[in-house]
Amino acid sequence: MELKNRVEEENCLMNEALLLATMYILCLPGDVHLTDGSVYSGIFHTAAVEKEFGTVL
Repeated sequence: MELKNRVEEENCLMNEALLLATMYILCLPGDVHLTDGSVYSGIFHTAAVEKEFGTVL
């Protein structure tokens, strides 16, 4: 039981760190590389972090 709580706590900390890093790169130019090889360039507008990490340029 203690291990499960520890893993959940570590996941929560990682999610918070990812959210903080995302907030710092808002309004900066960037490139998004897709798995099919496509590349999109633009200004980083927002991110969707609910289920998977997604970006909006």
